[in-house]
Amino acid sequence: KYGMYSASNHGCNLNGVSRDHLYSVHDGFKNKIPSTIIKHPANCRLIQHNQNSKKNRYSSITLIELLELIKKFEYKYNYDPDMIKYIEDYKNAILPESGERVGLQIQME
Repeated sequence: KYGMYSASNHGCNLNGVSRDHLYSVHDGFKNKIPSTIIKHPANCRLIQHNQNSKKNRYSSITLIELLELIKKFEYKYNYDPDMIKYIEDYKNAILPESGERVGLQIQME
């Protein structure tokens, strides 16, 4: 219905849609979230560009909500067979039983 967004100097579809990160790239960088999580398809949606611009750099969901979305996506589509274990390991690293955040970085192989 809307087509993809394009700036006025590149086709002029200002009412088009653009990709939105539910958990923002800005928050991901600020909170040192691995790019594997931020770039996952479960973290993206298409919305009208003007709505995306209003949202700016703010997240629509929490990190924990994103991790759960990724797990559901993986169970349904099996996009990356190692991702569910990676998410569980990452979640356990940032949310140990005490609820205290720790600074463990996990690398995907």
